[in-house]
Formats: sequence, C-alpha cells, structure tokens
Amino acid sequence: MMQVAQRTYLHFVDYTQLVNWSTRYLTGKDSGYNKSYTLKPLSSFLTKSREVVTIQDDEEYSRVTVKIKGGGVLLRDKELGKNIGTKRQFLVKPGQFIISKIDARNGAIGIIPVELDGAIVTNDFPLFDIDTTVINPDYLRLITTTDVFIKIAHSSSSGTTNRQRVDVDNLLQHKIPLPPLTEQEKLVADYNQKIQQAEQLSLHGKNITDQIEELLFDQLGI
Repeated sequence: MMQVAQRTYLHFVDYTQLVNWSTRYLTGKDSGYNKSYTLKPLSSFLTKSREVVTIQDDEEYSRVTVKIKGGGVLLRDKELGKNIGTKRQFLVKPGQFIISKIDARNGAIGIIPVELDGAIVTNDFPLFDIDTTVINPDYLRLITTTDVFIKIAHSSSSGTTNRQRVDVDNLLQHKIPLPPLTEQEKLVADYNQKIQQAEQLSLHGKNITDQIEELLFDQLGI
C-alpha cells in the first residue's frame, strides 16, 4: 500500500506567547546557533538601566559612541552642558551592556569599559545591567558581535533604509546559547588565545615582508 507523506502547513501559536510577529521567530528558526547548549532570551539576564542625568549648563560631560562591526564602546567627546541640546540623558556604568538603536543592525553593540564610568548617553543608546551570575560579560560581547547575532539585530530593526531603529523589546526576546559560566570563561579564553596567535602570525608575516623588501632594496641599492 502506498504511503502518503504528511506535511504541516500551519503552525499555531498561543496569542499569550506572541511576542514577535516574525515567522522565523514563531517557528523557532530565528537563530543559527548550535542547539547543544541551552538557549536563553537576552531578557533573562539583562535588566534595563534608566539612571537619569539632568544636564547642567556649567558642567562638563563625557559622551559615548558605539562603533559598528563590534568595534567597541569609546569616548565620543567631552562637552559643556550648555552646548548639549538634550537635557535628559542617562548615566553609564562600567560593565553595562549598551545598544545603539540606529546601528545595532550594523553591530553597534558592546560593553561599557571602566574609563567611561560616569559618562552619559541619550535614549538612543539603551543600557542594561548584566546578571553576571548567569552570563560572563566578555562571553556576551563575543556572542553579540557574531554575524549570526547581527543578522538577528537587523531582522529586529525597522524604518527607512538609512535610519532603521532596532525594536529593543523584540531583540531582547531572541535567544542565545548559554553554557555554564565555567564553560563560557573557557570559550572566552580560547577565543582570546586564538586572536593573540593570529596577531602574532600577522606580525611575523609583516616582519618577513619587511625583510624581503630590505633585501630587495639592498640588491637594488635603494
């Protein structure tokens, strides 16, 4: 007797569980992560920080910029309050997770470094306290600068081409692999070791290139 293949054409989701209208999200295909680790939403270990700073005209403030492509969180400039148009801003603290609403889709996500303690950001740069009993901040930084995560941030953004903004609540529902802390630390250490090795090889390659150039210059009498 011929067997008929059964196919499922509809995927039903309880309305109370509907946090994202993306079909990729609803069908569980919102990431390309290895499923060997437990997947947890960002919201399970990130808590939004909203420590308001009212800008005073006669005070100087350090302002923050978040570089695209995982380039890090840096000092943008220092400015007197009287020259800052937006008077309601937010205080940043070391170790916080920061997102650029406009450029998250381009990898403008990172961790606040110690040297930016007490700096300020506008509402376009949401800040989050990290539950370090659950996730290592360096591991979080590595995960959120991967191509996979940047694609997720891109899919959570909407608006005109050059001014798309990420839907932060949507982004926080996305899940990332969350191994035990000890394994997270090992992954970070292994990654840093590989980067160091790559930098050494790059330097070695440059030294060889320089030596070849010097040999050529000597032979040519340059």
